[in-house]
Amino acid sequence: MSFERRIKLFGEDYILIGNLKDGGPIATEEQYSNFECSFAHLKPDGNIWRFGRIIGTKDDIQVSNIAVEVEKKASMEDVFSAILNPVAWANKEINRT
Repeated sequence: MSFERRIKLFGEDYILIGNLKDGGPIATEEQYSNFECSFAHLKPDGNIWRFGRIIGTKDDIQVSNIAVEVEKKASMEDVFSAILNPVAWANKEINRT
């Protein structure tokens, strides 16, 4: 289990796996728990990227003082699949959205 920071982005609840300075994935708790592709990614330069497009900046993020305990539920098969064939894993995740 890990504790991740709850945030709001464009009025929706997400967690930031990282911090505002260094960046990191922005995901729903379900995406994080199930080892799915995150909603977007905050880069260290402050831009938020989603599937190759800038959709916002860190100024669009409202940081909560709440840390959420999240448990990863991914199977080892999912993890190995992502490591061994990241393109196929990413394409599978993109098609879910």
